[in-house]
Order: sequence, then structure tokens, then C-alpha cells
Amino acid sequence: SIRTNEVYVMNPKKIVSKYHRSLVINPVLATLLAWFVLSANTILPAIVGVFSGDTAERMRESVELTSVYGVALGTLFVFITVGILFGLNLPTHLQRFRERQAE
Repeated sequence: SIRTNEVYVMNPKKIVSKYHRSLVINPVLATLLAWFVLSANTILPAIVGVFSGDTAERMRESVELTSVYGVALGTLFVFITVGILFGLNLPTHLQRFRERQAE
């Protein structure tokens, strides 16, 4: 109602459950992302070590790997995570769009 400033919600339990779920999922994803980016000195040299042991050793000792590449990797994974989460909810958006077009 506009006069009394009341808001009516059709399914408050669903909204609250999504909110509580996001309170758990967001910190877990942030922790995993931070761990992955901060361990770039271990993970990337292990992958490169398959091809060249000398290059892998230099990467382990590199300071730039955690600073410059860490920021780039962090940004990349944030965009990938957001894209995946959007993609998971994409069918719902498409269904709502089609329902609005039909009306």
C-alpha cells in the first residue's frame, strides 16, 4: 500500500531462505577464491613443472607471481564465478521474459 508504506511479499520464506543461503555461500566462495589466488606460487609452478622444471623453479621464487598475476587471476576468477552464477539462474530469467512477452 502506498499510503501506509507497507510492502506485501508473496513468499517471504523463499526470500529469507535465499538470503540465508547467500550468507553461507558468499563467504565460502570468497575464501576459496582467496586461497587459490594466494597459493598461485604453488599451483601454477606445479602445472608448468610438467613442461619445464627450470621455469617452474623460477616461478616459485617469483614475487610478481603473487602480486601482479595474483590480482589478474583473482579478477579473472571473480568474473568467471559471477558468470557461472548468472548462468545457473539464466533459465529463470528467460522464463520470466517469455511470460512477460506473452502478456
